[in-house]
Amino acid sequence: MSQSTSNVRSLAVTQTSSYRRTSVAVAIGVWMAGVAVGSLYSFHYATTPTETGAAVRHWPAATPCTLSKQRPTLLMFVHPRCPCTRASLEELALLMNRCRGRLDAELIFFKPHNSSDEWAITDLWERAGGISGVTRRIDAEGREQRRFGARVSGEVFLYLPNGALAFHGGITAGRGHRGDNRGRFAVEALLKNPDITSVPHDLLQTFRHFRDAQPVMSESLNHHDLPAETTSVFGCELEPHPYRPQKCVPAK
Repeated sequence: MSQSTSNVRSLAVTQTSSYRRTSVAVAIGVWMAGVAVGSLYSFHYATTPTETGAAVRHWPAATPCTLSKQRPTLLMFVHPRCPCTRASLEELALLMNRCRGRLDAELIFFKPHNSSDEWAITDLWERAGGISGVTRRIDAEGREQRRFGARVSGEVFLYLPNGALAFHGGITAGRGHRGDNRGRFAVEALLKNPDITSVPHDLLQTFRHFRDAQPVMSESLNHHDLPAETTSVFGCELEPHPYRPQKCVPAK
């Protein structure tokens, strides 16, 4: 074999090896870019609230839901097949445990037209049944959600005994995210301490009138901003727009 032939073959092997290394590097780069884009999209998706409507400011007379005359009443509207709402139920369970005996709570599960009750009885329905102090209701064709102005699964309304709305919003920090959040802190503060400056004065007067609350605030609340009356809601639309896809993939 001549020296020139050997050199050509060596050069070909070197070029092939270099090409393979470059291809692997490019493939890794493309993969990492894809992961980064996917992560950014997931973060944006998880932290973007769902649009809500105007909440009904006073308890509607025609509703079959029960307004307590002794303590505040909390309503949460639920799409029974929204996986994001699992986090809302866990936050509600924590809230009910921390504020035991201070409120009544009812979970209202959406059921579409021409569907049986079984459609609404999912794992979320079962989980809700395990939360102490909570009652459940199936909302045929979404009548109650429209009556109160709810649009999003996990949307919460807190009404005082005279029917005035004290809080409207979500109780999670993001879509499907469990943990400390402004919404739960707001409800806890309203139930435990009526002297919250972000609540309208007339609501405070009503709250003082109906319960002799002690100005006790948990240690966790002392390390956060004072809660607001309204917070963002993260979840599926209760009734998806016919020309807009549901953001959440319904659970089976």
